[in-house]
Amino acid sequence: MSYTKFTAPKKKRRVRETKESPFPVPIATITQEPAQSQKWFYYTGQLEGNHVAVKHSGDMEFLYKMGFFGKGTLSRSKPDYNQRHPTVTLPTVSGEITTAKVVNRRYIDPWADTEADDDFWGSENAGKSWELTADSDFWGTEAPQSDSKENAERQESGSSQLDIEKRNENENHHQSHETERKNEEIENNSELAPFCKQEDEVMDPELEQEIEVMLDPLCTQEEEDGELFVIEDSDSEPEGQKRKRPPFKWQPVLKSELYPVQEFLHLSFEESFFLAYGLGCLNCLNENQKPMNLSEMWKTFVVRRKSFLPCYIVYHYFRSKGWVPKSGLKFGTDFIIYKEGPPFYHGSYSVIVRMIDEETLLDIEQYKTRHFTWTQLSGLNRVTEHVAKELMFCFVIKPSDITAEELNSPRCISRFTVHNSEN
Repeated sequence: MSYTKFTAPKKKRRVRETKESPFPVPIATITQEPAQSQKWFYYTGQLEGNHVAVKHSGDMEFLYKMGFFGKGTLSRSKPDYNQRHPTVTLPTVSGEITTAKVVNRRYIDPWADTEADDDFWGSENAGKSWELTADSDFWGTEAPQSDSKENAERQESGSSQLDIEKRNENENHHQSHETERKNEEIENNSELAPFCKQEDEVMDPELEQEIEVMLDPLCTQEEEDGELFVIEDSDSEPEGQKRKRPPFKWQPVLKSELYPVQEFLHLSFEESFFLAYGLGCLNCLNENQKPMNLSEMWKTFVVRRKSFLPCYIVYHYFRSKGWVPKSGLKFGTDFIIYKEGPPFYHGSYSVIVRMIDEETLLDIEQYKTRHFTWTQLSGLNRVTEHVAKELMFCFVIKPSDITAEELNSPRCISRFTVHNSEN
């Protein structure tokens, strides 16, 4: 393989991650202990479509923080979606200890803004009328002053009377609607009927005190296997807002999540095969939950993506040089390579992979995924410069005497050479 002098990477100013081992396996130069099969790390992934999914939380954490393999399904890179929510350790009803996510309960009253509307239309604009004057420029003549005064007085009295009638009508309609809504609440919830009062009804002071200590029915149902610790939201009841329903008390309670959302770690085919072939720490399962050996993984990946062979050779090449290749789909390339990892350095190069024949040095159509014109190449170079990276072409040279049978096995990897050049 040929070598090229790389430009010095640009280090990030703010680094929030700590440097771990470059690979998720014991390394003798770091641990100062010889590698042993008894202390080897193994991770499990399942083949799903065009990627391999790692679902165990411990495997996800180790694979990403030691080598930055994969991408979280619900995150930009690091699978930290489940860690964004605060957690709390609680005892369950059975006496066991569980960890739950803390969420806020917020009640949204559909009639919360009704009083504000009444205040607006009732106090500020009650009796207010809009004076209608004739436009002399539009009609061409100027209205007499006496007629205009009489019309203004008549319009003022008529508009004020109309506003009063409309306001009374809105208040009556609102009161009737409010009474119907309260009656429906009483019918639908028999437990709350003794604590709800009708219009013009005087409530017993003892009942009013009982209302103050009454708990919301949801607070009395704690679940043994709950994943959510529901607490009252401080913004649920703004100051100065009058209640439209009995003032229930809310206490923290443990609930099960009806629609749980779980994040997985997606590994590309190149990352999966490197972990299985290069490091020997990934056990890959097929769609039938059966383990796959290296030959089966190689044949499956080659069939599902025709550019897998040259892309994996380039991926293996950069990993052996200490770089961290990540997907370059966002920038229209095959890879973006980082020094030590994305948390520590900015991406240095946008890599495009091409496989060429050893004798003719022409692209092999079987593995060709894109056709460049000078216009497209100029635009790609402009995008790469805009994100402060450099464009690199990696040519995978295919031996002329290699056979199709050899290409069906990962043993052919050592026969390829890589030549890279900067644009």
